[in-house]
Amino acid sequence: MPSNDLGDDISPTSIISKLSCLSYSFLGLRLVWSHSVHATAEIFVSLKSNQDEPDEAKAIRVGVPSEDGIIENDVRAENYNTAAIEFLRRLPGVTDSIYRSLMDECKNLVELAVLPVERLAELMGGQKPAKM
Repeated sequence: MPSNDLGDDISPTSIISKLSCLSYSFLGLRLVWSHSVHATAEIFVSLKSNQDEPDEAKAIRVGVPSEDGIIENDVRAENYNTAAIEFLRRLPGVTDSIYRSLMDECKNLVELAVLPVERLAELMGGQKPAKM
């Protein structure tokens, strides 16, 4: 795509605008861009060249809680709903230093939502973050 085709405005129909907004919203997002399907396959082969094949059984269990919440030989030792964690971390007033204390206190987002403001203030270190 020639640089003069990019434009100066954000357009809801422009793929470049959509990718820009996506990468701005999700800072950890990594994009792989290539000119063809074959080039994409080569990129993924080179990215995976020094990695072991994933364990299929373990991959299937990711994100699915077991009866006691623990997966045998799992590094994390617990199953977490990663989408809920990302949602929690993006809430106003929730910082990297306090989201774990909120997770320890509440089993899920519903429990967090019904916590009294006073208890939330204790967990978050003050009334101002709790009211956000």
